Amino acid sequence: MKYKISDSQKQWVEANFLVLIKACGFPWNKGEQILLNQHFFPNTFNSKEIEIENIIKDLITIFDFGNKIIKYEIIYDLRDSNSFPLAIRGKFQETELDKVSDNEYCIYISNSTKEMPNRLIFCLINDFLRIKLSDAKIPHDQNKYSENFLFLAGIYFGFGVILTQKRIDTGKSSTSFWQKKWNFSSSMLVENIIYGFALYQKIFPSLDISWMKELPKDFESKINEVASLVHSSMIADVNEAEAKYFLKKSLEKSKKDNFILAIELLNKVITLSNDHQTISTAYNNTGYLKLKIGFIEESSVHFKKAIEYRPDFGFANDNLGYSLILRNLLDEGLVYLEKAEKTLNNDKGYHYRNLGLYFHKKGELLKAKEYYDQAFDHQKRPIDFLEYHFSELLSEIGDEENADKFLKIAVDKREKIAMDKFN
Repeated sequence: MKYKISDSQKQWVEANFLVLIKACGFPWNKGEQILLNQHFFPNTFNSKEIEIENIIKDLITIFDFGNKIIKYEIIYDLRDSNSFPLAIRGKFQETELDKVSDNEYCIYISNSTKEMPNRLIFCLINDFLRIKLSDAKIPHDQNKYSENFLFLAGIYFGFGVILTQKRIDTGKSSTSFWQKKWNFSSSMLVENIIYGFALYQKIFPSLDISWMKELPKDFESKINEVASLVHSSMIADVNEAEAKYFLKKSLEKSKKDNFILAIELLNKVITLSNDHQTISTAYNNTGYLKLKIGFIEESSVHFKKAIEYRPDFGFANDNLGYSLILRNLLDEGLVYLEKAEKTLNNDKGYHYRNLGLYFHKKGELLKAKEYYDQAFDHQKRPIDFLEYHFSELLSEIGDEENADKFLKIAVDKREKIAMDKFN
C-alpha cells in the first residue's frame, strides 16, 4: 500500500522535532537507533528472566542519568485478584512516574504488568523519556506529555525501533482457575511513525542504517520513499533550532565562568544560523566574553561584526564603545555610545558605566562620578566591572578606604582584572 500522510500530520511531526532540538539539542546517538539487545541492555540480557531492576539499570546508563536516583515500587490492584472475573475496556495505567526531588524519581509499576514484558519495556522507556523532557523544561499539558509526543521523542532520542516493536502487545496467561488476556496498542499513527523515522534519517544521515531491518517488513522502503518529502526548508529550520540551542547552552556555560567553552558554542551558532539577529547576538556575546578574559582588541572586532548584522543593536554599540574606550580610543568610543543611546534598546546601567569610564579617562572626575552613580542607580542586575572602575576613580580622588571596599566587591565577583590588581 502506497504511503500517505496529510500536511497537518507532517507539520505536527516537524514542529515537535524542532521543539525537541531547541530544548534538548541533538541527541548523543544521532543517526543510530538503540536496539533491545546485549550491547545496549547488558544487565537485562545477562539475567535468565526479565527483571525490572536490570531494565532500569540499563536505561539509566543509556540516558546518562548516573546523577539521578530512580527507584521503583510494585503496586497491587484488582487485576491481581483471582476471586472474581474482571474485564477492563479502554486504557489503564501500568506505570506512574513520581518526582521525589530534583534528582530522585520513583516509578510505580502495577504488578500485573510484570506478566507483559513488551508492555513493561514500552512503559519504562516512556517514563525515562518523561524525565528527559522534564529536565529540558519542555512544557506539558497538566503535568503530562501526550503518548504521541512521547513516541516521537522516543524516535528522536533513539528508542523508536524498540517502541515500534513494542507498540502492540497481545497475549495471555493462565492459572488453575482463570485465564488472563490482554491487547494493547499505541495511539501513535503508523504514518507519523514512518515520517518521524524519515525525518530522523534526513537530519542525522548515517551510513549504518542496519536498525531499519528491525522494523516491520515494509517500513524501510516507506522511510526511504518518504525522505524525499522532507523539504530543504525543514533542514534549514533544524539548523536554526540547533543554533538557538547552542546559544542557550553558551549562556549557561558563561554563567559558570566557563568562557572558553561558551565561545566554542557561539562559534557553532555563527556557523549554523542564517538569521541576522541570532548571528548578531552570537558575535556580541563572543566579544563580551573575549573582553571579560582580557582580549579587548579582539572583542572590538566581534562587536563590529555584531553591528554589521544588526546596526540598531544597542548592546553591541554600547559594548563596542566600551571596548574602544578601554583601548583609549575615546572619541571613536563615544560615537558608538551615542549610537547605542539612540537605539533605545540598550541597558541604561551599562551605558552609564561606559560614560563614567569615558569621562574618567578624559580627566573629568566629577562628571565621571555622576555617571558611575547613575549606573549604580540603574543597576537591575550586577554590572560587570562597575565596582572596579569606580574603585579606580575613588583612588584617584583620594578616597582609598572606599576604593579598597569597591575593589574587594569586584574581586568577590571574580572579575579577572580586579583579581589581577588585588593580587
